[in-house]
Amino acid sequence: MLLYNRYFAIQYLKSILLIFFIALALIFLIDISEISRRLADVGDISLINIIILSIYKLPSTFEEISPVVILFGTLLFLNRLSRHSELIISNASGLSFWQVITPPAVISVLFGLFMILVVDPLGIQYKDNFSILERDIKGQNKLINLENKKEFWSAQKNSSGELIVNADQVYLNQLTLIDATFLQFDNNKNIKEKYDSAYAKFEANQWLLYNVWVDKEGKSREYFETYKVDTESSELLMFENAIKNSNQSIWTIFGVIKKLNLNGISPTKQIVDLNFLIAMPALMLALVLTAACFCIKLFRVQHSIFMIILGVIVGLLLFFVNHISYILSENEIFNPILGAWWHIITAILIASKVLISKEDG
Repeated sequence: MLLYNRYFAIQYLKSILLIFFIALALIFLIDISEISRRLADVGDISLINIIILSIYKLPSTFEEISPVVILFGTLLFLNRLSRHSELIISNASGLSFWQVITPPAVISVLFGLFMILVVDPLGIQYKDNFSILERDIKGQNKLINLENKKEFWSAQKNSSGELIVNADQVYLNQLTLIDATFLQFDNNKNIKEKYDSAYAKFEANQWLLYNVWVDKEGKSREYFETYKVDTESSELLMFENAIKNSNQSIWTIFGVIKKLNLNGISPTKQIVDLNFLIAMPALMLALVLTAACFCIKLFRVQHSIFMIILGVIVGLLLFFVNHISYILSENEIFNPILGAWWHIITAILIASKVLISKEDG
């Protein structure tokens, strides 16, 4: 690596790490406050448990704001070079601005790859750990509704007739239903039995219910610690909606798409997620080039603060357009590939044109 490449790479990493730790600290403090408020009714919860729960939330939350970290880190990096007249010195020594911006561009792409290969899978796993620890803390089998999830409904069959299942929450990785109600019908469509359980797990063509109250026709209500209910439905069909709406990492998403396609189920969300995951490194690159447009000649601009604010606004606009495009793609208004790439390619082309014009000047 050339000396100037190494120097610019180190300076850029310093800027990124500074913004990274500031963002991480703010997210951590906000999560501690939010979780403390949500668990205020739990009398014996310790500060250690709140801190662990906050740590479990960090990866997924940081992944969502990682483009903003790149944007602010790039603006800080270029502003430092400008204030110390290093852009002028670089230009005078024969270096083009493209040679200055190449190390940040490469690092931003590698950062995007790190997010989709490491942070995203870690965030998904930590969400599961969060749910398990929270259930232990509350002593109940309920989840904190940090996300707005739909109720679980499923129509199944067994040897007795039709079985209707309803639950407030579904914990997909362990095939567990929270606050589940089972209605057993006979062959004449009459309700035969009703089961109200704290939670229920699916195991080999049967539901294993825990802490369940059983109402049978002609009998008084009975309590059982565990109770088994047979079902003829497959795992995939029962959890179709949950699987279709689940979050998958880059390591598992191809298998889920294949599984859904083989069973004739539309994998729209997974295809959208896959395209936006693949596009993340390019989004990071687009933000670097966008920020550079407002800082390449910063030392010649009288109102430098205004230019930085303008760079922040345009960068955040690209970030929000990416989010809106994801929502439109998920609702099948945009084609997944078009939704993931149109704004990124547009931003890269416009930023490149602006930078080339200023460089040729």
